[in-house]
Amino acid sequence: YYKVLVGDNGDITSIYDKNLKKELLQKPASLAFLYEKPEKWPSWNMDWKDRQNPPVDYLNGDAEITIAEQGPARAALEITRKKRNSEITQVLSLAAGNAGKRLEIA
Repeated sequence: YYKVLVGDNGDITSIYDKNLKKELLQKPASLAFLYEKPEKWPSWNMDWKDRQNPPVDYLNGDAEITIAEQGPARAALEITRKKRNSEITQVLSLAAGNAGKRLEIA
């Protein structure tokens, strides 16, 4: 159902819908670092005023990309990136059949 492209930095650069014959992204899907200083519940709250500020940085360095699964039922990439004392690992997977009608990101 979809053709997904990933850049060297781990960003999803393209999601092409094969049925619609249409690119779904206007720009790469990037991970951003945001400044958060919530007034209440600092462990999980994100205040609207903080949401209005631009990102502090992007997770845009080189990524370690490996094939996590490659079979007839599902294919998956594991993408690990490090920056600003953080390490983020994502698994992008596409499946065959009806399960393939979505891109899963864990």
